[in-house]
Amino acid sequence: MKRCFLVTIIIAIAGFALLCRCFLNVAHAPDAWKWFAACGAVGIICAYFFVIITQYYTDYEYNKVQSIAEASVTGAATNIIAGLA
Repeated sequence: MKRCFLVTIIIAIAGFALLCRCFLNVAHAPDAWKWFAACGAVGIICAYFFVIITQYYTDYEYNKVQSIAEASVTGAATNIIAGLA
């Protein structure tokens, strides 16, 4: 999933830069579209990092989630302690 999502992000950044070049290229500020494209790229990359961080804290294949799941077997108190630790 990560590889496909990364390919999609690269295509999205290239497409967004192309759209900024086509629609935001004006004669009195010829380089302004680059700043808008850079802002869009930063936003798309931040969204990618949010997905990766969320996946780390919620996907069962990572150690953080597995340790909380193992603590949940013995009761609510150990679950709370494992979540805070």
